[in-house]
Amino acid sequence: MKFYFDGDSFTYGGGLTSKCGIDPTQVRWSKLISDHFGAEEINVSMRGGSNDKILRQLFVENIDIVKECDFIFIQLTYPFRNEFWSKKYHKWVRYNLITDFKKSGEMNKFEKHFGSKFNDWIAYYEDKIYTHKYGKTRELVAYNAIVSHLKLLGKPFFMLGLSHYRYNTTQWSRHEPPIDYDLHFADETFERIPNDDHPSVVGHRQISEKIINKIKHNEVLL
Repeated sequence: MKFYFDGDSFTYGGGLTSKCGIDPTQVRWSKLISDHFGAEEINVSMRGGSNDKILRQLFVENIDIVKECDFIFIQLTYPFRNEFWSKKYHKWVRYNLITDFKKSGEMNKFEKHFGSKFNDWIAYYEDKIYTHKYGKTRELVAYNAIVSHLKLLGKPFFMLGLSHYRYNTTQWSRHEPPIDYDLHFADETFERIPNDDHPSVVGHRQISEKIINKIKHNEVLL
């Protein structure tokens, strides 16, 4: 069997290398779930990855790989993350809202590579374009596109969430249906790396156990 995983640092194993000196590929929840079911782990997640990246890999770059896999695990992330194709560097480049850029110290890097106008654009995007309604809609579109596609392929799947636009009927009007994730990191209790929001080694084990139990409880055929 082959299991396909995509998401951001919560699926990649963020913080384990820089804060703990541990290889994430050996202890992350995707590895533990694959080992439990005796499946090959195909983890294409990326630290700081966007939902656009997840859609791109699922529908374009890895479409044949996904068809060969027996179970699909998709973890959606914050909808204010984006990406674009750089003609200069011939690769996909990720970018976030300006406040996130400031926290990560990436503003100087982007100004160096793309000029000051790029940072001006990010500031304009945050101030004039991005809204919570826009973010919720983007995430819901990504969720429904993925779920519909995997159902059409006949693939068992497990959807995980990270942003605060999770299932909560008080946040949604009847014109904005909630996002019913199988597991949402904000709603789960697990051990985190000290001074870091990411799961620790123990946290990854706790997450894997919760997912395995949910799969068995739902009697998903493997």
